[in-house]
Amino acid sequence: MKYITLTLTLLCSTALYAEQELVAKNLTMKDVVLENYVWVGELPKHRKIKVINHYGNIASRLRSERKVGISAAIQKIGPKPAIPTFDIQEKADYTQITVNYPDGQYNSDKQMIGRVDIAVIVPESVSVEMESTWGTIKSKKHFSNMSAKSISGNITLGSVGELNVESVSGDISIDHYNINWHNRQLLYTKQGDIQLTLAKVANVTVNVRAKSITSNYYQKNIQANSEQSLLSFTLNDENTIIQLVAPQGKVSIDLIDKPHGAYIVLPSGFDGDIRDLPTVPAWQPGDPIREQDDRRSSIDIPPPKDKSSSKASRTKASRIKEQ
Repeated sequence: MKYITLTLTLLCSTALYAEQELVAKNLTMKDVVLENYVWVGELPKHRKIKVINHYGNIASRLRSERKVGISAAIQKIGPKPAIPTFDIQEKADYTQITVNYPDGQYNSDKQMIGRVDIAVIVPESVSVEMESTWGTIKSKKHFSNMSAKSISGNITLGSVGELNVESVSGDISIDHYNINWHNRQLLYTKQGDIQLTLAKVANVTVNVRAKSITSNYYQKNIQANSEQSLLSFTLNDENTIIQLVAPQGKVSIDLIDKPHGAYIVLPSGFDGDIRDLPTVPAWQPGDPIREQDDRRSSIDIPPPKDKSSSKASRTKASRIKEQ
C-alpha cells in the first residue's frame, strides 16, 4: 500500500510541475500525457544503489521488502514529446539507474517536451547515491549512508547513516538522526545555504566555513569578518568530523536535545535508590494466571501414567500386601 501511495503522490506532484510548465508555453494539461514506469530488482551485492536523473526530481523512501525498486512519473509534453529510457546496470559495487533522453529533453524552440521525476525505494540496509542537475533531491527517515549531488537543485536529507552532499548553487538541509558515525562527512554548496539539525549529545566535531553563520548554541564562538565566518566546536567525545562549507552562502545550525525520529537508543543513567522503586503487587484471587519459569523446566519430568496403568499398579500392590 505504501508503494502504491508513493506512486500516486509522485504522479500528483508531477501533474503540478506539468501545469506550471504549460502556463509558460501556452499549452494545457490536454497536451501532457502522464505515464508511470516501475522496476523492481534484487538487492545489490554491496548494498548500494546509485540514481542519476538530470531531467527532474529524485526522491528516496524505505520499503520493508528486501528488494530495490524505482517508480518514475513520466511527462510526455506536446504533439511530439521526448521519450525517456531507463538504463539499469549492475556495477561491481552497486546498481546504477540512469534516466536518459536520447533525442534531448527540449525541442528546437527550446521548449521542454519531456520530464521524469523518479523515486527510489530501498530497504534500510541499502545505501543510496543520487545525482541531479536542476531537480530537487529529497530523502527522509532512512537508516543507511546517503550522498547527493546537484548543480542548482535543492537537497534535503535525513538519515541515521552518514550524509555527504555537494551542490553548486542549491540549498542543503540535513537532519541527523544519529549521534555516532565512523567517517568524515562533507556538506558543500558554493552559492547556496546550509541548514544542519544535530543533537547536542552527538559525539562529533563540527567545522564551518561560510559567508555568514548562525547557531542556537555556539553563536558567541563564531569568528567573522566582512568576507568569511568560521566556527569550530566539539560535542562530547569526538568520533568524527562534519564539515560544512558555503563560501557565498549562510550556514544555520540547530542543536536539539535528542535526534529526531527516535531511531536510536540513547545512553542513560540511573542515580536513584532502587529501594524507592515501586514494588509489584502480590497476586490475589481473581487475578489473571500467567505462565512462569519454576526453575525446573530443564529437568526431565516423566509423563503421567494413564488411568489403566495406575489401576493395574494399585491392584498389584494390594495383592502383594495381602500376601
